[in-house]
Amino acid sequence: MISLEVKSHLNEIEKDDFFFRGLKPRSFHHHIKQELKAQNRWADLTRPPAMDSVVSITKVLLKHNLYYDDESDEDSDDESDEEEKP
Repeated sequence: MISLEVKSHLNEIEKDDFFFRGLKPRSFHHHIKQELKAQNRWADLTRPPAMDSVVSITKVLLKHNLYYDDESDEDSDDESDEEEKP
């Protein structure tokens, strides 16, 4: 199967956008977003950050074995667990 990138159906901006939007959980996505801005790795806010910048920031953050716990995270299924408690 040939990828969309090989078929030239995905340009660089779309590829960066899909990659950045795919980061989960949202709390981690938000943290990466803030780090990109703080380190001036995402200057043009009208475009998604470059994939290589996102990867480098992510690698640094994950090296420290950080734990992210955000109660408002939409990807969490903790709400369903709370409802089932007697």
